[in-house]
Amino acid sequence: MSTDNWMTKKEGIPHKNGSVRFYFIGYEESVFGYLGWHDMTDWDKGWKKVWAAAEAHPLSGNGAFQVLRHDQLQDLQMNVQNAFEEAMEDKDETTWLWWSRQERKKDK
Repeated sequence: MSTDNWMTKKEGIPHKNGSVRFYFIGYEESVFGYLGWHDMTDWDKGWKKVWAAAEAHPLSGNGAFQVLRHDQLQDLQMNVQNAFEEAMEDKDETTWLWWSRQERKKDK
């Protein structure tokens, strides 16, 4: 086990008294889930519990998933949104405006 304490680092992992939020994201569409807050003061023991929760989740399916902390999930979301906005034809349009326009097309 590392002697470096992740909870005291200035640029460390966001937590509440050593508890960290986790999610799992599957490689197949619509496979995701919230795993909740887990006590990570002992990272090795905590990680085993996080992984067991992911495997036991009813949506984990065939085990083809990745476990992410809340901050990692937010980073992933921002990366996807930025890539989407870069690829849009109208560079001034936001993701929300594009989605809203698509939803209005469906309603017609």
